[in-house]
Amino acid sequence: MLTLAPVVYLSACLIDGQPAQGDCPDGFVMDSGGLCLETDSGDAGDTGDTGADSGNDSGSDTAIDTDTDTDSGGDTATDTGTDTGPDTGTDTGSGATLVCASGGDFTSITDAINAASDGDSIEVCPGTYTECLVIDKPITLMATGAVEDTIIEPGRAECAVDIQAYGEVTLRSLTFANGVGEVGGALYATDTDLIVEDCVFRDSVTAAVTIRIEEGSLSMSDSEVIDTEAATAPGLWTYDVDVHLENTVFARNVATGSMGDALYFGAGDVELFNVLVTEAETEGGSIVSTSADSLFIVNSVFDGASAVYVMFSDSSHGSTYTLENSVVYGNGARVGLGFGASPTLEYSIVYDTDYPLCIASSCADLPATNGNLTSDPRFTDPDAGDWTLDSFSPCIDAGNPAAAYNDPDGSRNDIGIYGGPGGSW
Repeated sequence: MLTLAPVVYLSACLIDGQPAQGDCPDGFVMDSGGLCLETDSGDAGDTGDTGADSGNDSGSDTAIDTDTDTDSGGDTATDTGTDTGPDTGTDTGSGATLVCASGGDFTSITDAINAASDGDSIEVCPGTYTECLVIDKPITLMATGAVEDTIIEPGRAECAVDIQAYGEVTLRSLTFANGVGEVGGALYATDTDLIVEDCVFRDSVTAAVTIRIEEGSLSMSDSEVIDTEAATAPGLWTYDVDVHLENTVFARNVATGSMGDALYFGAGDVELFNVLVTEAETEGGSIVSTSADSLFIVNSVFDGASAVYVMFSDSSHGSTYTLENSVVYGNGARVGLGFGASPTLEYSIVYDTDYPLCIASSCADLPATNGNLTSDPRFTDPDAGDWTLDSFSPCIDAGNPAAAYNDPDGSRNDIGIYGGPGGSW
């Protein structure tokens, strides 16, 4: 706010040595020395207020400015001008629909989904929600708190999360527990681009598969699929889906049917970065079975348990498969490939098995070329779930030396799930 100097007029004359009071113009008074001084009636209106408005909107305000101005004559006046400048305040509202047991917009996630429009976000307060969710539109569904504190369970038979959105659906920081869906024990999605971040799927039981995705895409990161039972694929089953898995764990998942697979990928392009599959029980099936168009596995670890093959391919597909900076570990697990596959195996370890590599019906040792190793990877304590490398591990700085594969600290790639750009999880 500007402070203005007083405007001064000289009076026309003095009469008998005294000022002629009537000679000052309107709005001025004459002092004892014969000078006309302006009468301060307040500034005419300040239109230059540049203070930040702390409101939540992004439009232009026409609020009254109540700043106080003091001029050099000592007068104090209230500025009643109108602030017409743009609002530079920050909008602190999320705009999301809130689901809570009390104090929210809804108490039911289902009701919030039914009321939502395409592109809306729904935030869920901590608690346990007994609901069979059907998501039929592109939305974001996310917890306001930690993943372990927000639990969705079905509460009845043949119930899970069913998604057919014809667009993008995001699930974030949610636990899906005790699913009993008929097609997908925990989740079934079709015609959807599904993004799963920081979620847990646990303790589901089904006669089919745990998570079934058809036609669309799947991006799953920082998530877990644990302690599930399914007839054919207790971890994940996809078909005609482009898949990107990163920093994700599949643990203690059991296939109850004969020749079931821990993970199955049908047509589509599949990428696995920093993925752990451990204690997979498949009764003679595979840890990963695929007829995908391509399969790219980097910095991942596969603990065989009772499974046999990693990356077993459908021989009818002339697909390209890559296993890089990864470990196939324990209980007779091996890399198996069908006739039509064209494998790239480099900077990896296959350990604790008689036949590390099988192509069609021919099995042999993993070639000691392309940076491959056959020694003990020396994990810190895998039985306790600690898959870090001990200080003597041959995996340290033994991965692909290209800079694009470097560890988060800038050093050469470490083989295993904590190596590479995504190894800091």
